[in-house]
Amino acid sequence: MLSALRTPARAIQQGRVVDTDRPWEATTGYVLHGEPFEVYPNRDSTPFVGQYDLPAGWRPRTFVRGTLRLAGWRDAWADVFTVVRDGTPEQLDALAADLAQRHPMRPGDHDRVVLAVELGVTTAERAWHGRYLLDVTGDDRETAMARAVSVPLAHAGTQILAGAAPAGLHRALPDPAGAADFLTFLRGRGLDCVLSS
Repeated sequence: MLSALRTPARAIQQGRVVDTDRPWEATTGYVLHGEPFEVYPNRDSTPFVGQYDLPAGWRPRTFVRGTLRLAGWRDAWADVFTVVRDGTPEQLDALAADLAQRHPMRPGDHDRVVLAVELGVTTAERAWHGRYLLDVTGDDRETAMARAVSVPLAHAGTQILAGAAPAGLHRALPDPAGAADFLTFLRGRGLDCVLSS
């Protein structure tokens, strides 16, 4: 994660492409169901615009793929950012080792994965806003990260083996019926993506 923070980011803001050398400096507030988060852009968001199959002529005013952190993260990590910005690779490795030693995951600790995909559309006639939200907390059996990654991957593997999906790396489930089946499968295994609009 520390190395990823050294990677410049690109996103669309206010209708134009914006580059950020230090992603954490582009941190903004983001509220999900009343809970405050901070979000910063990840790498280059712009190649992913096409995957949303927006109608011809639509131009996104804002398009950001980012990382959510709990509110207060940027202030709490101020000293870490100094090393990320100015440190050598060896200093970054030493910081990572130090953080892992000082803040290990202990028995009884449970991680949390929060994923939000949000779309707002405004035309001269009307406006619409919707959000899919996945909010999963780990338990004593497995971490939220393991569940959020392994369950969809296992389902995709079974679909390939059954001949229902092609092998290889590709965008998954572009058709609504397939997406609905996939979301039903995930919901049955504790990964409930909730739509609000």
